[in-house]
Amino acid sequence: LVGSGWIAALFFAAILLRAFSQAKADSFEIGRLNEKIKGLEDNLDQRDTVLSERIKSLEHDLQNRNAILEYVASHQMGQRAMPRAAPDVAPNGEDQT
Repeated sequence: LVGSGWIAALFFAAILLRAFSQAKADSFEIGRLNEKIKGLEDNLDQRDTVLSERIKSLEHDLQNRNAILEYVASHQMGQRAMPRAAPDVAPNGEDQT
């Protein structure tokens, strides 16, 4: 009986060593993946900033082109162009007017 107790203790120790080594490897892998996720989130934030700046630039371009189009159309019709009021834009993107 004493020998079987020592054998069981050795098996238990081997299982514990294996579990601890696997936990250590898993913690390193989790840390590596967390760093990778953080890098990807930073990259997405940079892309969001670039895209929002590009959208604002394109909206400004569109307003300028509309103003030029109205000016040219007024000259073709022989009437003076009326200034266009800029619409107030709500946070959800819809006009408030």
